[in-house]
Amino acid sequence: MSGRSHIAMGIAAAAVVSACRVTLPVPMARVRRGPAVARPVTKVLALPSVCRYDLCTGGQRFAVAMKSRMALEFAGYRIIDSERINLFLGNRTERDRRALASEVGQVTVRGATWADATPAQKHVLLRKMGIDAILKTAIDFGPTGGAAGDRLVTVRLELVTPDGQRLRWSSRCAVSAAGPSGFDKAIELATECSIQSAARVGVF
Repeated sequence: MSGRSHIAMGIAAAAVVSACRVTLPVPMARVRRGPAVARPVTKVLALPSVCRYDLCTGGQRFAVAMKSRMALEFAGYRIIDSERINLFLGNRTERDRRALASEVGQVTVRGATWADATPAQKHVLLRKMGIDAILKTAIDFGPTGGAAGDRLVTVRLELVTPDGQRLRWSSRCAVSAAGPSGFDKAIELATECSIQSAARVGVF
């Protein structure tokens, strides 16, 4: 049902990581159906993964982004990477007429990237490209707790309408871990849990 949260258990067994500690508990998942969940989706614009407080490495953000995109592609969606979009849909080559009429060269003018675009420009581009939804992925580290320095690591996947105003669905999983190797494994488990839980509930 629209707006209803579904609580599911992700990943069947606990995982034990290196000697530096840590037994990772079974992730807890929460999948939510938004008001726009029933709308058909074919083409999805995938935004870069973000991390709260910038505590993640580039590799961790990349892994979350790639795994979630691959899962949606496998389910039949066409994924467009926002970081590869040229705002003007490709490079333009213009003639540069210099002071002397005989000096006519060619200059490549590169369009702005998606991140550089204004909201109005993004709206136009989304419409021209026929984007049905936007995929957002995020990693969140909770506050440190306990002598071992545990943190709750949450990975969230969210599909919204092109205007960003209406939720299609969201799926998130949280795992408690400590230490760099524990965080890596927690992010991996939480990502898999978010993907599998969303698929199990049937939102994609």
